[in-house]
Amino acid sequence: MELKVSVSAPIRPTEDLSKVAKAIRYMIDRNYRRGAEPGNELDEEELRSALGNDEIVVSMPEFKDGAYTAGELSVTGGIELLKTIHHSIRQEEIIDTAYTALRKGMSDDECRTVISLNKQVAYARRLNFPADEETLGSIRVEIEAKSPESLERVIDWLTPPTKEGTPVYELSIEDLNRC
Repeated sequence: MELKVSVSAPIRPTEDLSKVAKAIRYMIDRNYRRGAEPGNELDEEELRSALGNDEIVVSMPEFKDGAYTAGELSVTGGIELLKTIHHSIRQEEIIDTAYTALRKGMSDDECRTVISLNKQVAYARRLNFPADEETLGSIRVEIEAKSPESLERVIDWLTPPTKEGTPVYELSIEDLNRC
């Protein structure tokens, strides 16, 4: 399945770039250790190796006069960027909440959806879908598929139908790739 996933967050002048980078890393790599080498949170080559995708791209704010400027930090790739969110949705038992957020962020052509995640909560390795844009900005997860049917399969994989909070069925990534 051809799918583009982008995970990004604005960096404000008062924020620590390393902490925002860790918050994003925690949302895309559940095996990442909090004590890992500082400044290496979103190293492109290391991410490609850790997540098994040679097409991952990292964009950082400009480094100027010994510091990063305000800007946006983003990681772009494929379905592998959603594996940790998939796991966290189940671990935190928020399938229905996540489904609502994915539906709320759906584009008119139904080929793209966007969800927002709280940066501070992500830094604590948890998921939280803020009701409104946060003062320092939220982590933005954008999922874009070639067709509405493909996006629907991804949403079913992330947030399958539930009965009393328990998934009725589970799709695997292999199921998605058969589309």
